[in-house]
Amino acid sequence: MKKSILTSLALVLLAFAANAQAPTSTASHNVKIVATNVMDIAFETPGDYTFTFDTPAKYDNGIDSGPIGNLKVRSTKDWKVQISTTQANFTADLTANNAEVANDKLSVTTDAGATFVPLATTAATVKTGVKGGSGVIGNTFAFGYKMNPGYIAPDNYTIPVTFTISAQ
Repeated sequence: MKKSILTSLALVLLAFAANAQAPTSTASHNVKIVATNVMDIAFETPGDYTFTFDTPAKYDNGIDSGPIGNLKVRSTKDWKVQISTTQANFTADLTANNAEVANDKLSVTTDAGATFVPLATTAATVKTGVKGGSGVIGNTFAFGYKMNPGYIAPDNYTIPVTFTISAQ
């Protein structure tokens, strides 16, 4: 009888233990990423740049600015940077001098002066690179100009220069 009481008690305890454990439950969902195309270029330098022609040597040889600052690129695609302008000539303060300096008298370099690309109304590639932030090697780079207008009329001349980033 003791055995049957002990067996009954063991069965009751097992049943109680089995019922004491709660059934498990789970919930799940998906996490998605929506990645859009991003292409950004920004100057890491102050604003406008001015060339001052005040000696015969500068008029004879032009002026190489050397590096004047950096451009920073951030892109989700391999990229190219192009330069262009909307004007055929620099605009002079005196209207009579507006045709004195053609846009191609200004050139840009992105390789420390090894090559210069003349400015034009048609975009010209000056640098290429790979996707990534500005910390990726090559995505931050120095640029500079060379100006060689020859002997031009004394005046103040201005031209807009646009750097454009696009996918390769």
